Amino acid sequence: ILAHGFAAERSFQLPEIARYFTEHGYATYYFDYRCFGDSDGQPRHWVDPRRHQQDWRNAIDHVSKLDGIDPTRLALWGSSFSGGHVLQLASEGLPIAAVMAQVPHINGIATARNIPLKNLLRMTVSGLADSIGSMVGYQHYSPVVGKPGDYATMTSEECWDGWFSIVPEHSQWQNKVLSRAF
Repeated sequence: ILAHGFAAERSFQLPEIARYFTEHGYATYYFDYRCFGDSDGQPRHWVDPRRHQQDWRNAIDHVSKLDGIDPTRLALWGSSFSGGHVLQLASEGLPIAAVMAQVPHINGIATARNIPLKNLLRMTVSGLADSIGSMVGYQHYSPVVGKPGDYATMTSEECWDGWFSIVPEHSQWQNKVLSRAF
C-alpha cells in the first residue's frame, strides 16, 4: 500500500513505483488522501496527520479484505510525511509485515528550526487565521513549495526542481495547502 507525503498526489510517480513492485510480484494499491487528487473531501488541500493516518487505516482495512490478498503480509510504503505515517501505524500493532519509509518526516521541531524566523512567524499567523477562520467557513492557503527565501512550506535548495520533477505534465495540482497544517 503506497501513499505520498505532504500535499502530493498519487499521480506523482506512484503509478511508476507501484508498477515496479507489481513487476516484482507484489500486489499494489496506492491512494490519494481525502481532499487531494482524485479523492473526495472538502475543503481541498487539507494536510492533517490524524486524517491521513485514518485514510491509511481505511486503505489497510480495504486491501486486507480483497480477494487474493494475504492480510498477514501487508507492506506499507511512504515517502516524507507519509514515511512518518507508516512508521507510526506500524508501531500501533496493525497487521503490517513490512514498512518502507523513504526519507520519513518524523520531527516537526527539527524541521521548524530550519525555517527562517520571519517565515515561521508568518506560518504561525497564517495557521491561526485559517484555524480560526475555518469556524466561519474561511480558508487561508499557503504555498507548498518555493525557492530558498520564499514563503512556502518547503524551500530548501532542491525543493522547487525536485518537487516539480514528479508532478505529471497535465496535472491539475495547485501549489497550496490549508495553512492550518502549520
